[in-house]
Amino acid sequence: MPNPQQLPDPQQPPNWLRRVVVLAGGASRRLGQDKLAADLGGGTVLDVLLEGLAKATADADVVVVGPHRPGPADLLRVREDPPGGGPVAGLAAGMATNLGRGLGDDDLVAVLAGDQPFAARALPVLATVVGGDWDGAVGVDRDGRDQPLLAVYRAGPLRRAIGRHPAGARVRDVVGRLRVARTPLPEDSSVDVDTVADLERAREVLRRERAARRP
Repeated sequence: MPNPQQLPDPQQPPNWLRRVVVLAGGASRRLGQDKLAADLGGGTVLDVLLEGLAKATADADVVVVGPHRPGPADLLRVREDPPGGGPVAGLAAGMATNLGRGLGDDDLVAVLAGDQPFAARALPVLATVVGGDWDGAVGVDRDGRDQPLLAVYRAGPLRRAIGRHPAGARVRDVVGRLRVARTPLPEDSSVDVDTVADLERAREVLRRERAARRP
């Protein structure tokens, strides 16, 4: 993959995103409970992610792929085939969903892991990077690790890459077929909830931000 790009300074939310696919089918083995339903203090992990998406991507269709969980009545939920078949199967389901308006090859699709409650904060950065020769922009966290499930892709190249792999393939193998810009992520946007320590870290992010907003 190319070297990390400089962070852009977006002035507008990424309303040019056509679709957001949230992969919410993980087994949560390390946390010992459904991590997307874990309470962050006033809302679940998935609640916080969806609230962030509502603010950041007002014009995008949001598709949550995975088992049914409580949420907004108008939230579009689909299942991967087979159920529990992994993230590539989830990507295929999220891309194939018919929402009444098709996905053109150059339309932008955000792909997010459901256990990253603050991921929506990265979308303005990622979406502004995609263009020219890039098929997408993959987030790079503060430890230098690529986050292919915190990324924005052009729909056509992503669809074709998914079609070349079985449902059980690794996401990194799919993304490896694409020309992507490795893009540094905003602080806290890649926080995920896999363990009890991760859960406490996410709660601390919310506590700190709420305290900063108090008069």
